[in-house]
Amino acid sequence: MMRSLLVVLAAVAATTISAGPVAAKELQKPQVAAGAAAKLRLAQPMNEARASKIYIVRMAAEPAASYKGELSGFARTAAGPGQRYSARSGEAEAYTRQLQTEQDALLASVGVSSERKLYSYVHALNGFAVRLTPNEAAKLRKHKQVLNVWEDRLMRLDTNNSPKFLGITNPNNGLRGALGLTGEGVIIGVVDTGIVQLRCPAGALGGRLPDRPTVVKQRLHEQADRCPLVWRRFHGRWQ
Repeated sequence: MMRSLLVVLAAVAATTISAGPVAAKELQKPQVAAGAAAKLRLAQPMNEARASKIYIVRMAAEPAASYKGELSGFARTAAGPGQRYSARSGEAEAYTRQLQTEQDALLASVGVSSERKLYSYVHALNGFAVRLTPNEAAKLRKHKQVLNVWEDRLMRLDTNNSPKFLGITNPNNGLRGALGLTGEGVIIGVVDTGIVQLRCPAGALGGRLPDRPTVVKQRLHEQADRCPLVWRRFHGRWQ
């Protein structure tokens, strides 16, 4: 009995001795400074960083196509009466570079790197496309150099035949009949959705338009064979 008790006491002593240095080492670990802890708490959450979206930002300064020389050191770039705007003129190139510099400075003022800017608009519109978090977009909306900030959204096309879709051609039914439209005081807006490269334009198919747009999944050279004139104009020269 005494021998068994001695064995148990020896085992407990060995465990205590071996655990002692480990516990001491744990107590000697450097503590995180209060300032560093505060920085860790103020760091941007990962989910917010990942929630960034593409926004279109319109700035207040005039784009090159309508700029009339108000800024010191930069000559007029807008076309005069009877003239066409030239994006390749020395004056336009100098002014558009200045616009891009101002765009980058604006982003820097709200803590956004210019590397996140996807595209600069400088001719018909002064603005840019950029990837932002909602908080960064809110900061830009409040800036005096900014006119508008729009979130880039994918819009689904309902029709490519608006008069039929809206019922404008029918005097009794649809939008025309419901509102009594006669054409007076009507503002017409056209949204150009661009060219789908894999689809032969309707004009080359005898003017036939489907109710909803479809993408014809043929190779590009097959499309060129079907409508060579249109594709030569689009590509410059088909090869």
